[in-house]
Amino acid sequence: MLYVSLYYLPVYRGDPVVLPGAEIVRLCGHLVLGGITGFAVRMARRRMRRWGLALVGCLAVSTSLQFIWDYLALDGMQRGSMLAWQTCAAIAVMTSGMLVYGALVVVAAKWSRIIFAPDSKRGLLGWPFRHA
Repeated sequence: MLYVSLYYLPVYRGDPVVLPGAEIVRLCGHLVLGGITGFAVRMARRRMRRWGLALVGCLAVSTSLQFIWDYLALDGMQRGSMLAWQTCAAIAVMTSGMLVYGALVVVAAKWSRIIFAPDSKRGLLGWPFRHA
């Protein structure tokens, strides 16, 4: 999969020693979007309440973010560089995805604690963020 993705990079010539910055952003973006969708898939797998709504919502969020990102990246690539508003929009898209993903991680950590360690006082963030 990585080599297929690298095939489409115009700077790729031969075996990469270090991945270009664009490829790192692409991989991290797909991990975040996959995590957003994976959250709802796990809800569906466990038949949790409102899993259908979560599945539709998470798919809509991850698909929308991917569509906007692709539009910005492909338009910028076609023009040779991104305009200032496109750069700001790309940063907003990436930040939005990370915030949604982070919120879902917090929810999943809470559910995990309820299921596996209901008596634990520990939170997602430990010292120094929380006091005992």
